[in-house]
Amino acid sequence: MFGPTPVLQDEPEDREPALSPEYSIWERVEEYGFSGEINWDMGFATLTSVTAYRDSRADRSYDPDASPVDIIRDTNDGEQYRTFSQELRFQGETGALNYLFGAFYSNERITSRDSYSFGADYENWVETLIGIPGIFSALTGLPAGESFPLGGGTNDVFHQTGDSLSVFTHNSLELAPGLTLAAGVRYNWDWKSLDADLYTNNPGCAAAVAAGGDGLSTIPAALRQLVCVPTFDTRRNGHYESSRSEGDWTGTASLSYKITPDINLYGSYSRGYKA
Repeated sequence: MFGPTPVLQDEPEDREPALSPEYSIWERVEEYGFSGEINWDMGFATLTSVTAYRDSRADRSYDPDASPVDIIRDTNDGEQYRTFSQELRFQGETGALNYLFGAFYSNERITSRDSYSFGADYENWVETLIGIPGIFSALTGLPAGESFPLGGGTNDVFHQTGDSLSVFTHNSLELAPGLTLAAGVRYNWDWKSLDADLYTNNPGCAAAVAAGGDGLSTIPAALRQLVCVPTFDTRRNGHYESSRSEGDWTGTASLSYKITPDINLYGSYSRGYKA
């Protein structure tokens, strides 16, 4: 058997992980936010402003393989979400008409870190698993233990920015006692951008690429993904960017008639949109 004896549990729901002795598992979460609302009574109508901001950040270190063998580490995992929003509404009524006009803007910024590093037992563990000791040295030309050294691995950082702007109106008109027509329409504009910095330190994969090019021609096809594991593939290193924008209409309309104080008959139509 490779590694220490696993932890045995009589009750599966206890879910006690058998962690690597060297590991320290922790998580720190920080959150804060504020919102404020201002209402200005103009007599004939009310102008409302709602402003909000929220920041949420999480940092953590954990043992991804949850075993007593030091295979994979993750000591730099985490993400941060920052959101700002502003809404303006102008609402009032005149005669049988109740009207509302408004605009809404939001900005969301996300930073996410995805990091995994080789543990001290990674190379030995894979060779033991496939039953071919020394296979990585034979494939990469590197000394034993240096194809996937302790501390090597991947550290990817992603940034996403999203902006959303919409203008809207919703109005109701009493056509006759108990008979009300309501209609609303909204137009949304959405912009999103993503950039990613992918970085992997994998000497074994780098050596295989240097010897056989991106096609890894010096490595047997069946073993290429063992050397350049998709999560630790140096051929993916680089900076990537993408963006997209779109807009669309949404709306609703309904006609209702209050037959009695306890009975209301209505029909409605609505159209939604998801960015």
